Amino acid sequence: MRRLTYIFAVLILFVKFSYSQVYPFVNDYPVNPILLNPALVATYNYLNINLSSFRLFALPYAPSHYSLTVSKRYFKMGGSLQILKQGSGPWNNYNLGGSYFYEVKFNYNLKAAFSLSSYLQFDQLNKDQLQGLLPDPEIANYRRNRNLQFGFGSILYSKDWVLGFSVANLLKTRSFVQMPTTYIFLASYFYKHPINLYYLNAVFISGVNRESIYLEPEAIFYLKKVLKLGGAVNLQYYFNQKFYPKASIITGLNVGNRLYFTYVAQYDFIAANIFLARWHMFLSLNFKIINHKQDIPRFF
Repeated sequence: MRRLTYIFAVLILFVKFSYSQVYPFVNDYPVNPILLNPALVATYNYLNINLSSFRLFALPYAPSHYSLTVSKRYFKMGGSLQILKQGSGPWNNYNLGGSYFYEVKFNYNLKAAFSLSSYLQFDQLNKDQLQGLLPDPEIANYRRNRNLQFGFGSILYSKDWVLGFSVANLLKTRSFVQMPTTYIFLASYFYKHPINLYYLNAVFISGVNRESIYLEPEAIFYLKKVLKLGGAVNLQYYFNQKFYPKASIITGLNVGNRLYFTYVAQYDFIAANIFLARWHMFLSLNFKIINHKQDIPRFF
């Protein structure tokens, strides 16, 4: 018991001084979990290639995210390469980065992993898309710039569960759009049927930054390693304002335990837009290259 207390104390202190990945890509965890916490690569026993996207449905120049990640572990270490793009109207942000993790084994079942990550950001503002009668001096003098983000992630895990801590955006950048520092807690429980009839994955995520606090419980059911069906609820509260609840339907298809297609439709109950424009859409295509000597890995 004393050893577990020490482990949790180390994790909490570690996350207090460490930061990981780029907000708002952490919200894309339903289709690419390592964007939430790069240390999760330690739980993958294969080469993983993930191409994912997010955007608001039916709105021109709506916010969007695109990501390509390639990750692999090698014995007790590994990492990922990441290419990220986000945009909203005339503003676009590009990120090129990677992460490295090292695993610590406490016993046969209990392990921890700590990751170091860094990103080089490029910002671009398309002034031709801006409309206004009076020119804004800040916009008129804006130039394309580069910024650096770096950080860490940490997880404590066994074959059945994962606990993780991470914080997004350590550095205050010169970007036209400033992203707040966000503290994130992850808890995931995984159950595998003894004869592989089904899988069940329950995930709880909470985060807080200077603007809001949010809770995101999620449950996904996998049938015979082929079909995926689940749901999620996002309860986001903006300080001194109100709740902004969202609900998601998660579907997916597994082809030959190698190719995974995931589609998530999220509905925003509070948005002032028309019905169609309240929908958010997540898509991902995930390809796993698994050595025949390795066990088929679990889902996250």
